[in-house]
Amino acid sequence: MENFDTTSNQYDGAINEYLDSNKDNQFNLETTAIAASRVFAISQSPEALVLAKKNPSIIKMWDLFQKNNELQKANIDQIIEVQKASHAFIQLINKRDMLQAAAIITVKNQLNTLNIENQEIYNTIKKLAGNVLDRFNQLERHIEHVEAVASLTQWIQNLKWRKYNEDPHTKRFFRILEDFYFKSGKNFTMQNLESLKTALDQSEINPFDTITISDFTTTLVDELIEHDFNESMKHSPYNNKHSFDDINEKISLPFLSSLYLLSEEYNHLTKRRYPVDKIRDDIKQAALCYLKKDCGIDVEAQLEYYHLGIELLNGRRLIEFLDSPATTTTKETAKKSPSASPIEIDASQERYKEYMDIVAALMNDEETPGVIDDEEREMLKMKQKILKLTDEEVKKIEESVINNHQNKDEAEKKYREEVKNALGDNPEITAKKRMRLDLSAQSFGISPDIAKKCEADIVEEINKNISHKMEEYRTLVRKKTEDTYEISPKARIFLDLKIQELGLSKELAKICENEVLAVIEQEASTDVVKTAELYRIKAERGDKEAQYNLGNCYNEGKGVEEDHNEAIKWYQKAAEQGHADAQNILGYCYSKGIGVEENLSTAVQYYRKASEEGHIQAQVNLGNCYLEGRGIDENENEAIKWFLKAAEQGHADAQYYLGLCSAEDKSEAQKWFSKAAGQGHADAQYALGLLLGPCLDSAKWFRKAADQEHADAQYELGSYYAFGLGVEMDDNEALKWYRKAAVQGHPKAQHELGDCYLHGIAVSEDKKEAIKWYHKAAEQGLADSQRMLGILAETVAEKNKWFQKIIERSEIIPTLNYEWGIKWGFLDDDIWIKNSSYKNWDQSDHFLEVTIKFKNTNSAVFHTLLKVPTLNANETHLFEDAMSISDGSDKKHEGEAVLYRLNK
Repeated sequence: MENFDTTSNQYDGAINEYLDSNKDNQFNLETTAIAASRVFAISQSPEALVLAKKNPSIIKMWDLFQKNNELQKANIDQIIEVQKASHAFIQLINKRDMLQAAAIITVKNQLNTLNIENQEIYNTIKKLAGNVLDRFNQLERHIEHVEAVASLTQWIQNLKWRKYNEDPHTKRFFRILEDFYFKSGKNFTMQNLESLKTALDQSEINPFDTITISDFTTTLVDELIEHDFNESMKHSPYNNKHSFDDINEKISLPFLSSLYLLSEEYNHLTKRRYPVDKIRDDIKQAALCYLKKDCGIDVEAQLEYYHLGIELLNGRRLIEFLDSPATTTTKETAKKSPSASPIEIDASQERYKEYMDIVAALMNDEETPGVIDDEEREMLKMKQKILKLTDEEVKKIEESVINNHQNKDEAEKKYREEVKNALGDNPEITAKKRMRLDLSAQSFGISPDIAKKCEADIVEEINKNISHKMEEYRTLVRKKTEDTYEISPKARIFLDLKIQELGLSKELAKICENEVLAVIEQEASTDVVKTAELYRIKAERGDKEAQYNLGNCYNEGKGVEEDHNEAIKWYQKAAEQGHADAQNILGYCYSKGIGVEENLSTAVQYYRKASEEGHIQAQVNLGNCYLEGRGIDENENEAIKWFLKAAEQGHADAQYYLGLCSAEDKSEAQKWFSKAAGQGHADAQYALGLLLGPCLDSAKWFRKAADQEHADAQYELGSYYAFGLGVEMDDNEALKWYRKAAVQGHPKAQHELGDCYLHGIAVSEDKKEAIKWYHKAAEQGLADSQRMLGILAETVAEKNKWFQKIIERSEIIPTLNYEWGIKWGFLDDDIWIKNSSYKNWDQSDHFLEVTIKFKNTNSAVFHTLLKVPTLNANETHLFEDAMSISDGSDKKHEGEAVLYRLNK
């Protein structure tokens, strides 16, 4: 059985890519998270493989993490990898806070109910479920009661009654409510109340039968629990964007308004005489306290089905449904609105409606609102004549429109006052204020659009007033802090008095102060002297961040004279307060002797303190100290430990060093080099190219590093093109990359560039240019270039000078380890060498010095230094056309040869 590595992040890239591409598709995120939570129930055994391949959740997660492979050919190890990836998926989506409550609940329940045989995996999954549960609890506390209220409302609208077969009476009642709710376009009004009563009568339900509040609310909660919460919330009109902030803005009150009917003071409709404000307060209190069970509701009170149905289906009917002062006033006003005309106007007649519409349009004219001027009167007379209306009919229609217009203006005026009273000086419309305003708009007969416009006007007015006050306060704060960069105790007293005088809240005043101080800091940031002074003020008050920044100012000479001793002083003050950046830079200063005497042991101490605080660069620095034995005993295991901490946080240098430390494990080295290379780390890209060996992928990584001016990578890329390794052979590309590396001083690239000029490869032959590049490489000690300078030398002295440089740093190979000889030819002569030892010459570091002399004389006719290739034991190499000696033979000449091996 496999273990789950809960710290592995090998799947993070693919998961984050999926999460980012689906961040606006909550449905995809939810279904994938649910699928991920279900894959752990598959047993991790070969016997379960067939079952796993048919599992819908495995199929879904396979398409995400193994999409390039065929599932039906999968082995059990690949299925286990999908389970690991699913585990990482749930961790990441939970960490990134991308799921809504509905999906969180489902995932939590899935994880809690899995039947897993392996105890270790079971414990891991249970821990993960706990993490998800913690996330849900946090969300639940954040949204407080809004989610539950919206869920109950949605439940009433969906009405999926699955559990009432044992109670046909109640079942029929709710089905009737559902039918009327949707047939009325979700707008249950007074016009169909009688129809509802008739339907209840026909269903053999007595609409005046009662149900206890306790039984009814228990039914609501039980059904909510049983109902598919996820599906309910997904289709909820209050949750179109799957955002509980959106619910808070859009929630209506059918359920909350019904809570008022659950009041202990409820007796009967005709007996209530509550003021409107009392009704609103009761509803607000019910909304806030219902779920806490402390709202003072008598749960044994009886509720009539008929009235409960009305309230459930249309919360807007609440005020009209109550016999309140608001209702009475409306009725009395209607009685006083009068018309002496005996003509009855049927608004359904097209000609009456047409005249009514034009009167209404003229009354709403922007130039003369509420008034019909002479020009408009002439237009109406023309319309009257066209429609063949009598003067009495016209009078009746105009009275009706004018009366409606006046009532509308009066209602809008009252609603504006209500909005002002509700908001006061705070423009924020909270859930409680939203409740109050919705009910007020309904009681005044204000349409949602008009109510929204009124609210926007009042909010704009409040914001302007607050804006003026805040601007005045900002000006005062600026005057008191411009020179001191802070609010002094004396300025604090003055400003507190001004806050009271302006009527600003402490929260808004604090915002103004922070804004002003931020502006002052921003202005100071463009002036290094002011910046340093601002840091000094804060640093002297003990602000560790300012102490660190002031140390940087002295260290770099920004805004103050450069003073490393003073920099160390402030770094130490910040470090003593646990400032990790300060501790790390102190470690660096002690390692280099900047502002203090060099002390590698002290440097390690500071690196360790910062590392233990989680400072990533310090962890890398401490790892290097252990790796190289600087200031502490060399310890590769400790080095790896600290590199690993930084690497897991994404530090590319640490990942690169871990790759170097894993040289004996190619797979591990490749993993860490790949991570660092993926972040653009040039050394890691180069190392990865070397590790992969000649192939297209290694050429790709060499190019990435070469594009960052990595000289070694440029040289390797040039060699790849020169010999067609992983890429098509291309002398021009080879020359291009050799030149780039050579310009940066790479000796081997300089040598290859010299070869190109010498032999005319992708350039015109130019011996002088070749010698120039050989000389640059030779001065850096490259033996191949030193040899070429000897070969191309125009004098014997010059030749011997360069050959001697190679010989001086070489050791002589005993003659028993090699054989050599000459094959005399007609025009050109060959030289051969054989590896007579029992070991392979596996490095190209052998040079054969050959000298040919006439017999019985001291004059040499030929002297050269040959570069010997790698040779296996008993393998022979022939240097073809190595020399040309007229009439050459063993009889007339004698030869000497010495084999050298270069000491690296």
